[in-house]
Amino acid sequence: MSSVRHRQAPSSVTTTLPALPSSPSPTFRDPSRVQSTNIMHDPRVIRGSTYTASPPSPQPHANIVHRKPIAPIPVATQQHTPPVAGRKHADIQTDVYLEEILDAVPEAEISTQTDTFLDRPEEPLFVPKKSGEDNSTQIEEGELFDLEFEVAPIVEVLLGKVLEQAMMEVTEEEELKNLRMHQVI
Repeated sequence: MSSVRHRQAPSSVTTTLPALPSSPSPTFRDPSRVQSTNIMHDPRVIRGSTYTASPPSPQPHANIVHRKPIAPIPVATQQHTPPVAGRKHADIQTDVYLEEILDAVPEAEISTQTDTFLDRPEEPLFVPKKSGEDNSTQIEEGELFDLEFEVAPIVEVLLGKVLEQAMMEVTEEEELKNLRMHQVI
């Protein structure tokens, strides 16, 4: 922030005031600078899952650390001592856990057979436990209706109707038979 010094009368008092802005700050967007309206190219739009632990960094790939590849050790710098007379060098395994190195993979043949299933014994039928009290009603002779006495009038009416219908059909058949005989003659 720049400042302007004003001197007042002969007293040696100086005041410092903030400088006036040289150009007014724009309150509207510059119409000459047109931005893309496609949100796919807007860097403020967060892409991916919004449930991540931390928000993504504003610079793409900011947390990637580039390392130099490790160069292999040249063969010339590896020093081997010559073997002692009567002996020769051999490659050995120096890992913490020793492994047996074989050319052929060990194979084994295993077979299993299931046991035959035995028949399951029948379970007894489930009978729920009784709850509450059993009640009963005793009916003496003569308290209910007498079937033969109550049904007799109904059977007589049905029988009479059936016989009457049968007689009507028989007489109709005889009349039709007589009319046909009369037409033939």
